[in-house]
Amino acid sequence: MPITFLNCKVENNGSFQNSISCPYLPNRNYKGIIIESSGLIFLIIELILIVLVIFYQKERCINVSGLKFLIMLIISCILINLSTFFGLENLKRINV
Repeated sequence: MPITFLNCKVENNGSFQNSISCPYLPNRNYKGIIIESSGLIFLIIELILIVLVIFYQKERCINVSGLKFLIMLIISCILINLSTFFGLENLKRINV
């Protein structure tokens, strides 16, 4: 009975298979392209937002909400967006 893998490449060297590479989400897939492009857009927006928060730090609305809180919130969002980029391209190899 043949086993089919989703998003996997089976490498056959000789008479039997010895490795299977399975990306979590392929880059060339439309879902990968949508995730990467939206991630880049959000990253640019967050960088603009952190510049605006630092530039207008003397404003009353930023002082009320807390400058440190806003900066940490934006930095955490940037780190979450960057983690999706690293999760897209990692290949996992399973030796059989």
